[in-house]
Amino acid sequence: MDVRPVGTGFRARQEDGGLESPPHPERDGADSRKGEFTMRMRTHLARMEAAAAAETDGSSGADLIAATPISGIGSANTDTVQEILEALDTLLKAVTDSASGADHIGMTAITETGAAATVQSVIEALITRLKAVTDSASGADLVGMTATAGVTGATVQAQIEWIAARLQAVTDSASGADLVAATAISGWAGATVQAILEAAKTYVDARPKIVVLKSLTAGNVTSSITSATLGFGHGAGAITMAGIQLAETGADGTDALTLEMDLKIGGTSVFTTKPKLACTAADGASTFVAGTGITLGVIDTAHDDVVLGSLITCEAAIVRTTPETEMANCTFYVEITYPAP
Repeated sequence: MDVRPVGTGFRARQEDGGLESPPHPERDGADSRKGEFTMRMRTHLARMEAAAAAETDGSSGADLIAATPISGIGSANTDTVQEILEALDTLLKAVTDSASGADHIGMTAITETGAAATVQSVIEALITRLKAVTDSASGADLVGMTATAGVTGATVQAQIEWIAARLQAVTDSASGADLVAATAISGWAGATVQAILEAAKTYVDARPKIVVLKSLTAGNVTSSITSATLGFGHGAGAITMAGIQLAETGADGTDALTLEMDLKIGGTSVFTTKPKLACTAADGASTFVAGTGITLGVIDTAHDDVVLGSLITCEAAIVRTTPETEMANCTFYVEITYPAP
């Protein structure tokens, strides 16, 4: 039998390796309630976390979070985070004039667009400015431009005005044509329009001038063409080409049918051999190309000179009997060459 002194049972039993603690109703009850509260809180927090993470329309986390209504977004009853976000989305997507999304987004005022302080108003002011045509305040005056070598101005307007003024300039060596480049042309020096035009003028000036004299005798040629005035000399020059052409050379059986031209300066023939067409030549033939029935003219270089006022006349002698088809439509053609000044 285990006999222990009175009053020392609890400690003695602990020391003997007996029960660690005797029952304590008040303490044990408090521990039990604390554990139950903790479990309930954990369950409640888990439910709140799940609700906050929900994405179902109408019962998402944002639908559960209250918010103070914001003036201009939705109505006075727009009082959850979800409702405010949806109202804000609708507001920003709106395209109604003066009530679009851009009308509700603020923007720092820009000097070039005046007092406009919303994205919408700044864009509208910018478009108006870009369309403006007022001198010194046009759209092109607003748009900057990378510097161009040789061109003055830092805006589109300034550079265009400089180019326009330069293209209209007529100052020697600084004209518009001096500014415009040109592809090289063989035989003509220069890389600008001005330089090539000057080279072309030099070339033309150095070339002799050719003046053409022509006369048409229309209809059938049934008799010799008497002396007709072709023109007058313009200065010192020379006859370098002369001849005739017939639209129809005619036909006269075995009889001769010919037309022979003569050209005179002051009454003196310029030919050593006169140009002549026979009916055996083809219709449309001339005395400038050799062929059947064609006699090419030979100019007498001792009598081909003209001077200012020289009278130049032409005539044609016909040989015919009784042609079945008449010669017709005779053209006299003469070239006078004047040397370059």
